[in-house]
Parts: sequence; C-alpha cells; structure tokens
Amino acid sequence: MADAGVLQLNYAGYIWYDPDSTFYLAPEKPAARQYIVSVARECAELGFDELLFDEFGYPTRGRLNNIDESARTLSKSAALAQKENIDKQINLLQSEIKGVESLISEYETLITQTEQEIRANEEEEKRQYEKFCARVRSMEERGTVSYWSVLFKALGAF
Repeated sequence: MADAGVLQLNYAGYIWYDPDSTFYLAPEKPAARQYIVSVARECAELGFDELLFDEFGYPTRGRLNNIDESARTLSKSAALAQKENIDKQINLLQSEIKGVESLISEYETLITQTEQEIRANEEEEKRQYEKFCARVRSMEERGTVSYWSVLFKALGAF
C-alpha cells in the first residue's frame, strides 16, 4: 500500500518514514480518506458490524520537520467555503429534524385519537353484547327461542 497518493511525503516527494520504518496515511489527502472508507466497506461486506480506527492522524515522532505540510493547509477562501457548505448542511439537517418532529407530533395525536376511539368502540361493543344477552335471556324466559338456536343461527347452522 505504499502509494504516494495516500501517504505522508517528505519535501523531496518521497514517502516519509518514522524511526521504526513505519509510513503514515495523510488524512488531508482525499485518496487516503477514500482508502479508509473502502477498508470499512470491505469489512462491513465481510460481516463486521464494528470497526475501530485508532490514531488516524499525523505522525508524532521522528523527523517531523521533513514532512511536506503544504497540502495540509487550506486557503482562507477555501476554508470559508468549506465552513459555508458545512453550515448549509447543518441548516438542512435542522430543517429535516423539525419536519420529522412535526410528523411525530401529528402521529402522536393520531395515536391518541385512535386509542380513544378503540376504547369507545370496546365500551359500545360491551353494551351491545349486554343488550344481546339480556334479549336472548328474555326470549328464552318467554319460550320463544332457546340460547342454542340463537348460537347455531349465528353460526349459519340452520
């Protein structure tokens, strides 16, 4: 993986190594960030559900003054443009969050109304069943119908 497009370079354009002969990715390079993303995607495809990337940053020991840092700094206009884009993303996300919160509120209201309707319907069903039982009891007592005939008619047996 010794690709100059993703690694720290020295001022001569060669790959920079620390005293242990370790080379470092250059976080400021888009190709380095893309490489990390591709590693994460490959791990996810293999079934990993967690990854820990530790110490993804700049070297802290060795001949640090030999590292070419020219690519690390943004011009003021580029930094302001980047900040403006981030601010736009933040505003868009805040707007989306407000919309989702509004929908959640509407759904909570609908859920409350539906729960009340269900309770009212259950109470009405209970009253209707009590009326039905009272009527069947009355018909049985008068001898005009038996409980069993009512049940079998309801089941479509007669």
